[in-house]
Amino acid sequence: MPIVNGKRYPYTEEGIEAAAEAEAGTPSDADVIEAFGIIRLTDPTGSPTDTDDRVRAGDVLDRATSEQKDKARKELNI
Repeated sequence: MPIVNGKRYPYTEEGIEAAAEAEAGTPSDADVIEAFGIIRLTDPTGSPTDTDDRVRAGDVLDRATSEQKDKARKELNI
């Protein structure tokens, strides 16, 4: 069984996904600020890279705390 932070997860698809989410944890403040910057980009080119960046930024923001989001908004004057 995968063990993350002392917790055991079963070798099932759901268990492995839960273990990966637990291992990802809370992003750093810098990652949250960068994610907000990517999401707030006013003129995306629409390239596959932009789409991928936005998906990853959304994942970071999903894991961020409300305090981190508030700090990022303040930093970026949003």
